[in-house]
Amino acid sequence: MEAGCVTIGCPPSRGEGWISFRFDFHSFAELSDESGDATESPVFLFNGNWWTVDICPGGDSDDEGDDNDDKRFVSIYMCHERGEGLHNNNTTITFEIKILNKNGAHMTKTKLGHVIGSEGSSMGWSKFIKRSRILNKSNNFLDNGTLAVVISIKETPKPSTPFVPRNPCQNLIKETFLDEETSDVCFEVANGNEVMEENNGAKRAKCSTSFHAHRFILRTCAPMLAYLCGLDCGKMTTVSIIDVKP
Repeated sequence: MEAGCVTIGCPPSRGEGWISFRFDFHSFAELSDESGDATESPVFLFNGNWWTVDICPGGDSDDEGDDNDDKRFVSIYMCHERGEGLHNNNTTITFEIKILNKNGAHMTKTKLGHVIGSEGSSMGWSKFIKRSRILNKSNNFLDNGTLAVVISIKETPKPSTPFVPRNPCQNLIKETFLDEETSDVCFEVANGNEVMEENNGAKRAKCSTSFHAHRFILRTCAPMLAYLCGLDCGKMTTVSIIDVKP
């Protein structure tokens, strides 16, 4: 007599964007346990790509040639059979594989953020669970010899890199360097032997080299020079510097 399953109400959501598939591998203990021998599920479709779940009851590699089930692992993979992949979609997938026991408990492993590769590529675990744990009747993983494997997949958009425009402020300030038109300070630098005295008693270079500057930059970068210029903002100030060579 076969038992039926009746669903009442809405089942709990696995989470937004997740899609799950269940595969029953019958007569698990009788499947080939030779290393590398895989049993393949029927294909299923997700995001325009066809997949299978491949299970290697005896593992996918030789563990020092040991035939002891207690030291061997079952390998489980999600394999990309055909499709365009997601290389051009700026998208990855997150997937988890779980094996169920008769009581509804499960063993789960999850991989995050994998880009779908080319046809024939696979993602999963070479050592998902020890073979002896599945065959041990007390763990109830086999229901009348059947191993239930559930795979859940979710498409995960990659976070986009925010566009941060370049700040032109630094370049604009550099462009004002020695700019006579926008300056409000002029340093006249001359040798001390080339100085004449004006009517008001101030000394002025006879032959000098002029350097134009800006008070607001000097206050931050050269406060001593800013002090020589005074505090009368908005008016052009000429400062003579002698006894130095330009």
